[in-house]
Amino acid sequence: MGTMTMIEVEFGPGSSGPEHVHSHEQIGFVLKGELELRIDGRAYALKEGYSYWIPSNILHSMRGIGDGGVALEVFHPVRRDLLKRQFAQKIEARDLKGSSAHHSQFRHPMPPPRWEGHNCSHLN
Repeated sequence: MGTMTMIEVEFGPGSSGPEHVHSHEQIGFVLKGELELRIDGRAYALKEGYSYWIPSNILHSMRGIGDGGVALEVFHPVRRDLLKRQFAQKIEARDLKGSSAHHSQFRHPMPPPRWEGHNCSHLN
């Protein structure tokens, strides 16, 4: 297994991930739309083409602004917690197949596998 994890994350208008901390260093690139990144109490408006860096063990969160946005994020070292949830949610998605309540907002950018989740709940 490699030493990094890469995911694509989508935030709809006003959707957000809770403030959280992890030991992983994180970088990201806004692929489309607009996002607000809050790092250690300071807010940054990010537009398509902007990149960002989040040091390890720093309180942070993100939310969609305007029409929302999509970012590609890379974590080092590997986010084993995300990978474990990915496979658990893959099973859940199979059980919920056809349910309109289930939708994917987190995707692994290079399938397979795919990251499937709900509005940043994996960050709790």
